[in-house]
Amino acid sequence: MNCIWCNIKTSSSKSDKGKREYANNEHIFPAHLYKNSELKRPSLFLKQGKVCEACNNRLGHIDKSLKYRDNMMLKKFQDANQIFNEPPGRKGKKRDRKRKLEESTEIRHHNNSTVVKREGSSTSFINPTFFKYDEKFSKAIHKCAVNVLYNELEYDYMKSHFSKLIEFVNSSENNFSEWSFAVCFSNPNSNSYFEPACFQKIIINDVIVALALLLPSAIYLVGTKPNLINVDFLKNNASGFRDFIDWDDENFKLSECFLESPYFAKKSFKTFGEKVKYSLIKKEIKGKPNPKDSFYLLVKCKTCGQTNPTGVMLPKKSALDKINGLSSGNKNSWNFHSKEDLDILCPNVKFSESFVKDFELKYGINYTPENDVKKMNISNCKAQCINCNDLIIYEAKDCFL
Repeated sequence: MNCIWCNIKTSSSKSDKGKREYANNEHIFPAHLYKNSELKRPSLFLKQGKVCEACNNRLGHIDKSLKYRDNMMLKKFQDANQIFNEPPGRKGKKRDRKRKLEESTEIRHHNNSTVVKREGSSTSFINPTFFKYDEKFSKAIHKCAVNVLYNELEYDYMKSHFSKLIEFVNSSENNFSEWSFAVCFSNPNSNSYFEPACFQKIIINDVIVALALLLPSAIYLVGTKPNLINVDFLKNNASGFRDFIDWDDENFKLSECFLESPYFAKKSFKTFGEKVKYSLIKKEIKGKPNPKDSFYLLVKCKTCGQTNPTGVMLPKKSALDKINGLSSGNKNSWNFHSKEDLDILCPNVKFSESFVKDFELKYGINYTPENDVKKMNISNCKAQCINCNDLIIYEAKDCFL
């Protein structure tokens, strides 16, 4: 048997423990998603020998990303804590148990930007984002897909049909724009928790092209090949994806956890499908910095969240007119204040180059109510998204600098 990640011929013999070829047990889905008492159940593991111990340990940081880089998963960790009366996953060392106990009431996103707080059965999100592409989380969810496939398929078949998927997870150099996925978040008001599973395999021409992975936080639609999960794929296939009929029982209706969830996306994101509604999650394309004398008029794509130039340029003079001082606008990678702009806004202050760079990283363009672009005479305009290629129909209230 061979390790799917490094291709080495493995050994499951205890006499080889400590050697490079030794293969220990790899969970199909990360251990932190299961109740501690269930962690040793044989059905939760890949067949021993399919992943060597070295690669299991090397890629462990990717599994961790599944928890700390998804805000709904943070919330579900707290739900599980309530339901199990203990944190899910391995008990760990004393410091791990202390950390998990603290996280049962307050848990932070990996970059500290979002906090999920729990008081009794009530949960609150502070500064949450739910539709932003995260590179390490994308790797984590695609790693789950590799394990689901390898649990049923042989090494040679995996290497001949899914080599790009394996390489994406395994490599440190990636083109993340090729590996989009779609998501149907669970209802944040539901305090349910269940074991992860492969909800559906999407097969075209006798090849598995995508997997619907059912996790407590969401259903993730993951492609097995690059550039597969896109607008056309969702338009053509989403309505045919499986619903929850076979998963509901008398004690627990899984459908209630998901079929109400699109309220997240109703106003800001387009969804695909009939009962199970998916939203496209795609890595944003970085913008081209604005010219010195003007700003881009921008609009967001409601399909993938990409910030797009509308083709209209606004002179800086009119945008900066009547502003006195600095304040925050919509931060993006297209429009930036130059040092000359800041000198106009605050003529009595001398700005260093380091301050200007720091300001660019933290703040967007601000303007006075008199110059509000959302009051411009713009309606029923069209643009094509530079990222997902879907059509954007917008009016003034959708625009910003």
